[in-house]
Amino acid sequence: MSRSAVFGERVGRSARRSRRSQCSGRLARPVVLPSGVFEIAVLALIALLLVVATFSTSGPRTQPPTLSRVEVQRGDTLWAIAAKHPVKGMTTAQVIDLLAETNDLQGGQIRPEETILVPTTALDHRLASR
Repeated sequence: MSRSAVFGERVGRSARRSRRSQCSGRLARPVVLPSGVFEIAVLALIALLLVVATFSTSGPRTQPPTLSRVEVQRGDTLWAIAAKHPVKGMTTAQVIDLLAETNDLQGGQIRPEETILVPTTALDHRLASR
């Protein structure tokens, strides 16, 4: 064998090696997953999204009720007291119900010089949505 033939063969091999090393970094091999792994991953993602959606749509956290004491004056009515002390997100009629429930008023009767508790925030989120 001649020297040029040997030399040419070596050049050919080194050229092939360099092409392989250049190409191997560029070619992406397809990822083959075991059967069912993709479906399980999709179901896990859906479950995670459902959990996040459930917690993000839960109602606002209720604050502890804030109560103030009010002394009933002669001529005061529950309506007048409810109108003077509104609760955010509630109508006057709802505040009257809340006053009656908070103070355990039977028949909505109040007397002068009596001290009643007046909520400044809704005691329960359900009461505000009535």
